[in-house]
Order: sequence, then structure tokens, then C-alpha cells
Amino acid sequence: MPATGSATGHAQVAKKCKKSKSAVAAKKKCKKKKKAPVVPPTTTPPPTDTTPTPPLDTDGDGVPDASDNCVNDSNPDQEDADADDHGDVCDACPQTSNPGSAACPPQLDYMNVSSPLCVGTNLDAGSVVLTAPAAAETAVSLISSAPSVATVPGSVIVSTGQTLASFDITGLQTGSVEITAILGGDQWVEPRDVENCP
Repeated sequence: MPATGSATGHAQVAKKCKKSKSAVAAKKKCKKKKKAPVVPPTTTPPPTDTTPTPPLDTDGDGVPDASDNCVNDSNPDQEDADADDHGDVCDACPQTSNPGSAACPPQLDYMNVSSPLCVGTNLDAGSVVLTAPAAAETAVSLISSAPSVATVPGSVIVSTGQTLASFDITGLQTGSVEITAILGGDQWVEPRDVENCP
């Protein structure tokens, strides 16, 4: 049975191309049609946003991070009592300057005073204690509220590497007195009575 369909049709076209006497005619009849090149669609870039970007404000207090003295804690007033560029709300020692990355210097933890105080010399009757060893000799100021009743030295020195220093208190007459220790913004007050001890 003879071949039919598309295979026969292709064979006949091929024969016609071979039998053509004119080379030009053969090219015209047998030249394959080229597909038109695919042109990619043109895209228009989105319009450029010219709105200025607001400065970063991590804590949302209205002060840009670049000038905020507490970037992670809201403090719109930027209060800085010790002027060390750490705002009070994020300063571990807001009354004592610790600029940059410096740790807080030791602070006054508490003061001990003997009770009662006696008229006369009370050796090592008082002592001050710091929160950490002193990085250098640290003077703690001392005040008597009634110098006619009892006196204290103007200050006591906590030696380098130490946390405690003792001081003498002199009782002059019976009565009541308050002994105050001050270091930086910290103070400790101890009220005592001065007595005639046996």
C-alpha cells in the first residue's frame, strides 16, 4: 500500500526543489521561513521616591539616635545630671560621671557608727563602706550636725583596692548628733546620742 498523508507531501516538495532548473527559483520555493525575532517587552522603572527618610529614633522619644543620650530608653527631656553624656534613665550612676564606656566609680554603700558615743575619744567609732574596691584613694566627706556635741574629721580616705575605712569620733558633751558621710551624690546619715560612759 503506497504511503499517504504528510510524508508523501514532504517528499513531493523535496523533489520539486531538486528538479527546479533555476537556482533562484529553487531558493524562492524551498527557502524556509524564518521566525520573527522575539522582542522583550519594554518595562518602565517605577518612579523614584524623593521623600526624605526620617532619622532613626530607636526608642521613639522624638530625639534622633545620633543625638540621643539614651538610645534604647525613652527620655525626651535628655536629662543628664552628671553631664557624662549618659542620660539619667540609662546611667548606672546618674550622680557620678562615667563618660564613654567607663564603669561607674565605687559609690558610698553605707556607714557604721558606734552606739552610744561616749564623751571623750571614740577610736574607730565610725566606718564608711564603698560598693566596690576604690580604683584610687577615695575621700569620703564627714560632717557632724552638732560640732559642740561631737566632732569628726573632715573626711576619711578609702585606700586603693579597699572598700572600708574607719574614723574616730570625739564626744565633747552629752547630747544628740547626726554624723553624715558624703561621696559624690550619695550620702548616709546616722543619728547618735553622746553619753557619759562609765
